[in-house]
Amino acid sequence: MRVQVLYDTEGNLVALSGTAVEEGQPAHQLLATDGQEVAEVEVPAAYTESTLPAIFNQLRVEIHAGQPTLVARKPH
Repeated sequence: MRVQVLYDTEGNLVALSGTAVEEGQPAHQLLATDGQEVAEVEVPAAYTESTLPAIFNQLRVEIHAGQPTLVARKPH
């Protein structure tokens, strides 16, 4: 499952969107402002059955080998 993420410089998710677009429906794109990036990333296998709000609340972005990757949030 792939999702589009908007994240800040610390890897915190600002917005999250599913990337599947049904035929005949308009495509959408998240837009970044200063200090933000947008990427399409794969959801880790352990979270593929999760809802988008659950993914948003449980994951963050880290850069691995130059690529944004979703990882579990670290406990506070």
